[in-house]
Amino acid sequence: LSELLRKEWSPVPPVELSASALREEEMNRLYELRAQLLDWTVETGFLGFFDENAGRRYIYTRRLEVFEEVLPDLRGKRVLEIGCASGIVAALLAPSCQECIGIDVTETAVQFARQLHRELGIFNSRFFVADAHALPFPDRRFDVLVSTETFEHLLHPTKALEEFHRVLVPGGSFTLTTTTALTPSDLAVKL
Repeated sequence: LSELLRKEWSPVPPVELSASALREEEMNRLYELRAQLLDWTVETGFLGFFDENAGRRYIYTRRLEVFEEVLPDLRGKRVLEIGCASGIVAALLAPSCQECIGIDVTETAVQFARQLHRELGIFNSRFFVADAHALPFPDRRFDVLVSTETFEHLLHPTKALEEFHRVLVPGGSFTLTTTTALTPSDLAVKL
């Protein structure tokens, strides 16, 4: 798996930023660049799961363990992961649910997630390039929505929450995690 991650380097397209406020399209291009450059490194991205530094490795694995503890029962449920990145969270969810759909604004991450799930033999998951502010799904499509470390990146959180509500069945479940400015994890990494 770590070799698969290491092979995902892509050519980096140029990005032109004006002095004016960034538009959503420009922000999405920046996230694509981030996926190509940072998400595939040990210190900032998905390779943290394989880091030789036990503290950094613990942060990634423990975060997923806590996340799993707060999830509802997924048996027979249709799950949407918002900001699926590399598909690692979806790989944990898919074996327990009927269907697992992941979206991300970056093509690089979506392609990787598809490849990862093929390699792992997970066939009830699908991944799409999509924006959380305008979900390409019908109303009341999902029983469970999950989003880990994505919400803080949204330009229009209220609009995104309206979309989440729209695609969630009445009485459905939404589990969200987001980062804080400073955590004990920072100290653990330095140790």
